[in-house]
Amino acid sequence: MFSTASIQTHPGQSVTMWCSHNIHVSGNLYWFKQSDGAVPITIVHMLYTESRQKVEPNYFNNFTKDHLVMDQYSKNTSLTIKKVNISDSGFYFCGATGYPMKFGNGTRLEVKAHAEKHHNLNAIVNATMINDLQTVFISEKNYTVPSKNGMLFYFQY
Repeated sequence: MFSTASIQTHPGQSVTMWCSHNIHVSGNLYWFKQSDGAVPITIVHMLYTESRQKVEPNYFNNFTKDHLVMDQYSKNTSLTIKKVNISDSGFYFCGATGYPMKFGNGTRLEVKAHAEKHHNLNAIVNATMINDLQTVFISEKNYTVPSKNGMLFYFQY
């Protein structure tokens, strides 16, 4: 069993994680979440059937079908998290029943807040005198910073 290694995203996005399995007839598929410094918790379980008939998943630990979608396929399972938020960050992995239970390698999900857009104003002075009026042209440059440290304005004259 294996799954992808790492996903980085922003709040409000949807992400899908995959995990392969080798169940041939029927069995149980699980997805687990482990937050940093915590023990893993079961978040969803689904019975796997060879015919892949639609079986409703069971959700655990305050996770719901409004936030998670688990699907099964012949050799893999997927977990989609709809509209992720910062608290969805963590390590996700699947497990399939067997003796012993087999686990996927897992996927680290990192949900980062959007970088804020700030403006840096550069005042460009052209000392143009027309009828005793001075004309000043101000151009605007956009840049992105990852923190909320405020805005900087630079004026050159």
